[in-house]
Amino acid sequence: MKKQAYVSVTYLFTFEPNEVGISEDCTEDEFGAAVDGYLNRVFEEVEGAAGIIPNDIEIDIKGDFE
Repeated sequence: MKKQAYVSVTYLFTFEPNEVGISEDCTEDEFGAAVDGYLNRVFEEVEGAAGIIPNDIEIDIKGDFE
């Protein structure tokens, strides 16, 4: 058996709507899409700089949406 090391790295981001470029009166879907777009841009830069990409991204939207 070859030698291997499995490593998991976790980043916890917390965003508010204005931090991803949308207004506070957004819908849950709009907020989720904005966060997803923001993270895609961030990880494109990470991939370009470090040559690594995440293999699991989970987004959990919380708050009062009507």
